[in-house]
Amino acid sequence: HARYAVHGGVNALAKRLARGIDVHLSHQVAHISLQGAGWLVVGDAGQRYHCRGLILTPPVPQSLALLERGGVPLHPGDHAALARITYDPCLAGMFWCDPRPDLPEPGALQRPDADIPWMADNQRKGISPEAALVTVHASGETSLRLWNTDEDQVLACLLSALQPFLAPGAEIKEAHLKRWRYALPTVLHDERMLVAAELPPLAFAGDGFGGPRVEGAALSGMAAAQVLGDAP
Repeated sequence: HARYAVHGGVNALAKRLARGIDVHLSHQVAHISLQGAGWLVVGDAGQRYHCRGLILTPPVPQSLALLERGGVPLHPGDHAALARITYDPCLAGMFWCDPRPDLPEPGALQRPDADIPWMADNQRKGISPEAALVTVHASGETSLRLWNTDEDQVLACLLSALQPFLAPGAEIKEAHLKRWRYALPTVLHDERMLVAAELPPLAFAGDGFGGPRVEGAALSGMAAAQVLGDAP
């Protein structure tokens, strides 16, 4: 049986770090429940994982939903502290442009107070060497306002912000929309992680604790791992 089950978003960096470790990737967790002095994690395809401790790193509302479905009784104080963490959504468009747009060096544009605050040329970042793919993010306020809007209308709005950087006659070969409900934490927990009281080892971590972006999430995860690693 696994000593710990770690659940949360996995990107290329996490996959690289996981080499040589027994990690199950691309498994969606359906619910989590208590089992004796430990935990039972059940996947949506019926996979069952027994473990002594858990680190939950999804956006906090998703972690709470997993525990609620499994009937896990969180201490009221812990539940209240976790419920205070809030997130902004983000509507993100991915555009395949031909030719490549002329974004400012180093191939990205940040405008913190704009409706469309972020654009990045993934080819210049080395992520999409075979095609000029550009990612465009709406702000939290704009994403919330357009959240239930038709996909084509949202993509048109995002593309209008990119238009000034496109060459005359540029072709958009493909366009895709991603809706990230919990994209950016706006109200953070005041500690790097939270260890649940009166339960087998259970830690909550992620960018809602350590601060936004990869650095905050990494610091939070390391703090949670240290605490659970020291648990008896």
